[in-house]
This record gives sequence, structure tokens and C-alpha cells, in this order.
Amino acid sequence: MIDVADFTGVRIHKGNNSKDTLGCILPGKNDRIAWVSYSTQYEQKIIDLIRLYQKCWITISPNFLIMQ
Repeated sequence: MIDVADFTGVRIHKGNNSKDTLGCILPGKNDRIAWVSYSTQYEQKIIDLIRLYQKCWITISPNFLIMQ
């Protein structure tokens, strides 16, 4: 995390709704209201990218998420 007061990291894990996250990034496809689908597959994609590149940046914007 860069320039976020009182935080030194962020957790990313699979889940399907707000009960599955406490401020963590919940990867997946938002194809239903208040629901995240395909979370396991998206989490695995992130893990694969981290293993491949060792260092990854995730940029969160108001309208979309970009993974680099």
C-alpha cells in the first residue's frame, strides 16, 4: 500500500459477498448485485501473476480495477 494511513498491506482472498471480506480485496466478477462470482479463479490469477513477476501493482479506481 502506498500513502494509506495506518496500513502496511492489504489482503486478497476469495469469497462471494460482503460477509467474506473485512476491507480486503475480493477478486471476481460482479455480475449480480451484492455478489462476486468466479472469486476462486480470479484469486488464482492474482497468485499466478505474483509468482511470475514477484512484484505486482493493483490500481483501484472508482470505476474499474486494473491489474499490472
